[in-house]
Amino acid sequence: MSLKNTRLAKKLTQEQLEERSGVGQSLISALENGKVQSPSWDTVCRLARALDVSPEALFPVTVPPPSPATEESLA
Repeated sequence: MSLKNTRLAKKLTQEQLEERSGVGQSLISALENGKVQSPSWDTVCRLARALDVSPEALFPVTVPPPSPATEESLA
């Protein structure tokens, strides 16, 4: 679930999330709109704590599949 969807599900405005998390409303907006794609771990944790979800629920970690060269070297 995305940051925005989670925030809306909790019926919070960006300003209310700012108050709960200590993360600025402008950064929250930028994260929700994809203008910032790699927030700091501290920011992720503060937002997750304020929304009562895991950090991974807000920003899933995706690992790209290994390249063929990597797969061959592992065989």
